[in-house]
Amino acid sequence: MPLKFVGLALAAAALWCGYAHAQGQAPCAAGKLKLSYRQSNLPPAVLRMMLKEGSMADRDEDYSDTDEGNLPRRRFSLAAAGTDKIFVAVEHGGIASGVDWFTFSLAASRWVSEGSRPIARVPASESEVRWVICNGNVPPLPVADQQNHVRRW
Repeated sequence: MPLKFVGLALAAAALWCGYAHAQGQAPCAAGKLKLSYRQSNLPPAVLRMMLKEGSMADRDEDYSDTDEGNLPRRRFSLAAAGTDKIFVAVEHGGIASGVDWFTFSLAASRWVSEGSRPIARVPASESEVRWVICNGNVPPLPVADQQNHVRRW
């Protein structure tokens, strides 16, 4: 009998997590997030760490999506700030163009980089940002949107 209860509890937890993810309220991304679309809104320490890898265009500014030209090879897309975490999406050009997701945490009153990982595309909404935080990548595009989503090469 106790094994049945454990199985039911696990099934209920899985259903709750699925529902919470669908509602953009997953426990791993609970709390208030403030979205920003300008790199100048980042804390100075986080911006300095981001710029160590080279210059970065702001959202909607031109950047070099190839390995040639004088424009920055990276473009700030968005940042999501919680109370002790900041997540930043950055597009980068070149032969392996894509999007990187950077994570920073506040430890002992200092911002510390937790590193970055590639994601499939820039999150399009706060719920997609929460999805990336919980699942490590953006959710799949609906079939209708997949046909309209063109990757620049």
